Amino acid sequence: MAGGLDGSSETALTPVELMLRYLESLPQEFSFREEVRSPKFWKALRAEFLASLLLVVFLSSGGIGVG
Repeated sequence: MAGGLDGSSETALTPVELMLRYLESLPQEFSFREEVRSPKFWKALRAEFLASLLLVVFLSSGGIGVG
């Protein structure tokens, strides 16, 4: 069991090499224009707006009967 979890005989990588490999595997960042044109961006923005609106409504309606 000296190799890896899958039994491969690869040489052990240092933590720095593992981190570099991980960073290289991440998807490239979008430009501002690409992100604003993305439907996922607008869907997330609507969800944030709706959640904030509901939070404000529920928190402000809690104090109506107090005074």
